[in-house]
Amino acid sequence: MLKYSSFLIVLIFLTVINTSFALQPWVPEIVTLEPNNQTVLSVSQVSENDNYAVFQAHTQYKDVTLSLHPNITMETSETGSSIGILVVINGQTSLNVYLTSHLNVTINVLVFISIAADASTPVPGGCNLEFNMENDPNIHIDFRNEMSDVMFQWAKNSTKDSSCEQSPVLKLLSYQLYVYYIGDSDWTEEAFFNGIKKMLTHEYVMKHGKKLKEIKYSSSKKPLFKLPSYTGQGTIYNVIVTHGNQIASYVPMTTYSCDLNKQDEQCHYATTTSKVLISVAGVLGLFLCVLGHRYFQTGNFLMAFCGFCVIFYLVLNISTLQSLTVILVLSCILATVAGVLWLMLWWCIGVPVLSVLVPGFTAGYLFACVLFYTDFGNLLYWTTRYNYGMSFTVGVLILPVLILYWTRVLNILCCAFIGSFLITLTIDVWIEAGLKFIIVNTFRHAYIDGYLDVIVTGPFEIKDIILSCVWTVLFVTGSGLQFYRERGKPEFPSCPRKLRKLRRQHAPNTSDQDHIERDERSPLLRNVAEPYYSTRDRDQSEPT
Repeated sequence: MLKYSSFLIVLIFLTVINTSFALQPWVPEIVTLEPNNQTVLSVSQVSENDNYAVFQAHTQYKDVTLSLHPNITMETSETGSSIGILVVINGQTSLNVYLTSHLNVTINVLVFISIAADASTPVPGGCNLEFNMENDPNIHIDFRNEMSDVMFQWAKNSTKDSSCEQSPVLKLLSYQLYVYYIGDSDWTEEAFFNGIKKMLTHEYVMKHGKKLKEIKYSSSKKPLFKLPSYTGQGTIYNVIVTHGNQIASYVPMTTYSCDLNKQDEQCHYATTTSKVLISVAGVLGLFLCVLGHRYFQTGNFLMAFCGFCVIFYLVLNISTLQSLTVILVLSCILATVAGVLWLMLWWCIGVPVLSVLVPGFTAGYLFACVLFYTDFGNLLYWTTRYNYGMSFTVGVLILPVLILYWTRVLNILCCAFIGSFLITLTIDVWIEAGLKFIIVNTFRHAYIDGYLDVIVTGPFEIKDIILSCVWTVLFVTGSGLQFYRERGKPEFPSCPRKLRKLRRQHAPNTSDQDHIERDERSPLLRNVAEPYYSTRDRDQSEPT
């Protein structure tokens, strides 16, 4: 019992020991927080006329606590990896808050303080009705597997405004959501701190962040945004509230959509099986890009395989609860069968217009994916299933409808478009870029309930820009090579069934003579009688 009491005394002593750190307003600093330690963050450059101050603390993924008092309570503290506390300045000239770690490891913490001098500056989170603190400037994320809810609390006009329901000024406040993507799969602490520094103030947010959406105050709706989640992609969100010329920012929030303690297991988007399958698809894509029309039957099978693979992948995702690996393998098997059946249709009918429909629809699907991945996909008109489905279908039909009259041109362009994308996608999954999210977002719209409300966005960094250029170059080069090779040649090969029927008409006994050896003097047409010349004709033909 005495030993246990001594342990408690030592633990309490460790957590009570304080260190002090003086902050400069608007200057981010990195503090090293010792295990089970509490640090006092103090700022003395405060004017009596200032309105409020916001203290912030950011770690990459370890939780710390900010509190207004040394003794931590739920009503006066905030715990998390990206947290802030708003302190109302009532004639004070210095401020103190307490940064505490309850972990047994040393933590690097980026701390920052911003001061609002103008009394008319909006107070972020001033109308908090859901969380613990009276004023909550924090952004909260409810993370799910493939989408996240980004929540915050409405602001109020000033610290002197006590009403959050009847004040007419609240309806004049505007809220803008911004996002900043940390470098692709860069999970280092240095990259995290550099990203956070770019989203601390409203000036930096508007300069470095990407604006996603703007909303107004509503008493009937929660302040909430639905956003996509990408495993392993570091993402920083922040909200800016404006009232006329007065602007204030909330505390930025970071998520990686995975547990960084298990980076190798949980933070890679593509599994090993996915990478292998996509690499095989990349090799086939190279064939399609360069020789897709030259070897029409093989190219037609591969294009049908890609199209049906997408269909079966979506159907299996909707109707089963199997793992991603099982769904991918089953989709490939079923798509192979469907591709063979589609190829048999060409063997039997041999109608080019019919045979290029699946390649056209497949390329049209990819075109629609690209279109709806842009800001065009975030129009309010697409928030119902009917509107989104019909509009996406129109996007799929654009390419085949416009170019179907020029059948060979359509087939060559589709083969080059899909083939070049498969090559680019292979590079994407190995270097962990963001171009694959073009397809991912469209898939999620198909099999996730509520995804229509998600703001479609994704990283578009240096890797993605380079890959987009590579995709464009491959598409133009592949199309050009195929048009060059096919100039002066028949547009499509003959239908195998019709060709065999034609040969039988010219050579009814072909099967009986197939065993006869032939050389360079053998006639090209079999069973054709040699020309008959009479003696008189032969004598007249001889020179005299």
